[in-house]
Amino acid sequence: MAKGVNKYINVYINGKQVENNINSINSAIKKLTHEQKKMTIGSDEYIQTTAKIKKLNGILREHKQSIGLMKTGWRTAVEELSSFFSTIVHGTQIISTIYKTVTSIIQQFTNEYQKMSDVYGFRTPIMINN
Repeated sequence: MAKGVNKYINVYINGKQVENNINSINSAIKKLTHEQKKMTIGSDEYIQTTAKIKKLNGILREHKQSIGLMKTGWRTAVEELSSFFSTIVHGTQIISTIYKTVTSIIQQFTNEYQKMSDVYGFRTPIMINN
């Protein structure tokens, strides 16, 4: 029974296996592009070389997309944490604003009560009966 499955992609150019890493693929693309510049446009050799270049570019594109998906996961996590902390900050600001407003209202009421007590001469605190 097999313990696991290994998948490998082998890249062949002109019948020769090229190492399957980014540098080797990039150098193969550059080499093919350089050779293609010497060819007649539209010839069979030119068309075959174009197909090889497209295939190699496709391999690089797939690699970049797979890396991009990983970055997207990290971006999503960072955005979620940022949103969470932003919510906490906004909630704290709202509570602070409510506290300042209530404190200001109480202070204004106390000042008005003090003015009235000076004018009318009463010194008893305000009592609220239930």
